[in-house]
Formats: sequence, C-alpha cells, structure tokens
Amino acid sequence: MNKLQKLQADYQAGKITKAEYQAKLAALLTAEDIDQKEHDTAAEYDPADPDDVPSISQNEVNRIITKRTRQELKKVLKAAGITLDPATVNDKNLFEQVAAMVLAGQGKLPSESEVQKQLTDANAKLAKVGDVGSTITRLTLENAVLKMTGKHKPLNPAQVVRALADYSDHIEYDDEGKLIGKSVEKAIRKMAEAEPNLFAAATGEEENDDGSGTGAGFKGKPPGGGAPAASTAAAAKHAKLKSEALSMLGINKEQK
Repeated sequence: MNKLQKLQADYQAGKITKAEYQAKLAALLTAEDIDQKEHDTAAEYDPADPDDVPSISQNEVNRIITKRTRQELKKVLKAAGITLDPATVNDKNLFEQVAAMVLAGQGKLPSESEVQKQLTDANAKLAKVGDVGSTITRLTLENAVLKMTGKHKPLNPAQVVRALADYSDHIEYDDEGKLIGKSVEKAIRKMAEAEPNLFAAATGEEENDDGSGTGAGFKGKPPGGGAPAASTAAAAKHAKLKSEALSMLGINKEQK
C-alpha cells in the first residue's frame, strides 16, 4: 500500500478529519509522491459516499502491471521447461536475466546490413533457380523438336524452338509446371502447316525449280535460300550437340 492509499484508508476509517486529510494530501503533492492530477482526484474523495472509491496513483498502477507481467513471464518460462536460478534471478532483475538468456541462446542479433546481404543472397539463389527452370523448359522443347521425324523434321531445330513462342497457346503443362510432350508435338504440327519452309521436304517429294514442293509435302528450302543437304548436315550436327546436352540432364531424346 502506497502513501496515498494509506492516507485514504485512514480517512475512510475515521482516524483523521477532512482537514487533516486535505493537509496531508497537499504534503504528498509537495513531496512529489503524487502528481497534480492525482492530488485533485484524491481531494474530491468522500468516504461517506458509497459510490466513491479510493484513488490509485499511477505509480501503483505501474507496480500492479509490472507484478502481473512478472507472474505471466514466469508461467511461460515454466511451461517451456526453463528453470530460473533463485540465487541469481529475482523480481527486480527478472527481465534483464531473461534478455541475457535469449542473447546467450541465439547469439548476437544481425545488423541491418547483414540482413540486407542475406536477402540479396537469397534473391540471387532464387534467380538461379528461375534460370535453371527456364533452361530445362528450353531443353525440353528442343528435345521434342529433335524427336520429330519424317515430314515434320526441322531444318534448323533452334529456329523451330524460337518459333514455338508463337504457338504457346497449344503448349500445355502438368500440375508440376512441366511441359507435356504431346502438346509440343501438336504445336509443331500446327507450325508445319503454317510455316512449312521451316521443315525438310517429305521423302520422295518432287521439287519445282524454285525449290517449293509439290503435292502434300513441305517446302524444302529454309528462309534465305541454301542447299537442303547443307542444312540437313547442320541440323544433324546441331541435333548431336543438343542430344549430348540433354543426356547430361538425364533426358533421353528417344523417349516419347
């Protein structure tokens, strides 16, 4: 019980008169045991009024809150299996001791620059993951292109892969975000119908003087002219390089 509470208790018990109560209340204000607001509130206290209750100073409020906080903290520590040494921990230094335990258990907290560096490193790693995902997607497309034979055999696989971007509406992915091979083949067939000059002429197809095919086949020359034999040789070399790259990733280009 603080001084204000004791004074009001004496006043309520009839141990002091109203004049004595007011005088001692003024003395508490002078001694700075209470502030002006607490003094003015306490000065209006009437013990004869059943609806009037004694005042509680801000210091007393703070004391009650601190006590309650200590009690709750001890409960939390006990529930977590943390035992406090009564020889070194008491109510006065409880918060400081807990803070020391946290620092000892977790080490020094990182600075703002260290946190920023960690975020930068994490973003860089995520970017690499994205690059790998893009590479796998590209190689999967190239693998599908390389598997196309017969009338859908590309003259320049790399060029066909780039052109597939215009046929993305026909390309499908599974629930894990991986390309569905059949959809790529479907997109290539659509491309062959729209851009036959990207593919080798069908076997046995006759060609006109301008290099265009007749019947149901496709044009035999790639854009810009060039001998079909040379283009086929370049495509074969390119296919070999792509096959080696796919093998390194564990992708068998012969698999459908």
